[in-house]
Amino acid sequence: MLYQIKDSSKLPIAYASRTLSATERGYALIEKEALAVVCGCGKFHDYIVGLTANSETDHKPLVPIFMHKGLDALSPRLQRMKLKMMRYSHQVQYIPGKYLVIADDLSRSPIEGTEDEELSEEITAHIQMVIATLPATDKRLSEIWQAQQENEVCIQLISFVQKGWPEKNALPTHLSRYWEYRRSINMQDGLLMMNARLIIPESMKSEILKAIHEGHLGITKCRARAKESIWWPGLSIHVVNSKYIIKNQ
Repeated sequence: MLYQIKDSSKLPIAYASRTLSATERGYALIEKEALAVVCGCGKFHDYIVGLTANSETDHKPLVPIFMHKGLDALSPRLQRMKLKMMRYSHQVQYIPGKYLVIADDLSRSPIEGTEDEELSEEITAHIQMVIATLPATDKRLSEIWQAQQENEVCIQLISFVQKGWPEKNALPTHLSRYWEYRRSINMQDGLLMMNARLIIPESMKSEILKAIHEGHLGITKCRARAKESIWWPGLSIHVVNSKYIIKNQ
């Protein structure tokens, strides 16, 4: 709902709602919430462009994404959405869901078949660009994808991205270390990623670490090299330890 505040009263201007496309239903929860903001602003573009507008959300993690975080701390989809929002003078405000009654009602009676094709194409193109700029050949990306599909941890993380994360105390011990990264773990073009970095399965870690140390770079440069494109919990420590092992072999 688009409204204007006058004399402390909310005066409705326009209403809108829509369903998610098949592709959008595969987004992570945080990406779906961000999509709602972007599509809402796009729908009411003629009303808000050139003015200061506020978006209200009951999804608190959305606030830092649009207000504080840099692009390199976001998934490729969120990167493109944030770039899309830069045309507006825009603030995102957290409001508990019990106060967003009209938005809740509209979400229960959405209009079918109103996907923003332009935004969808822009997001797809941006994801393809991010994947293409990763320092990995198509063959290597295919190997990483296959290893992710066969790794128990990656399979579970993919399920969490698609269906939602359980509470922390319900996570198995070996998955608890991923909890703090749950809002950054995402799927892009079939690949499991942490923001815009590939999540490397256990079976490929040794091979990847050896590749990082090729050229006999120092620890600082090796860490920077790793952080450009790959991730797993404890990566920096593993880079240091593997450097020591390689040096003393």
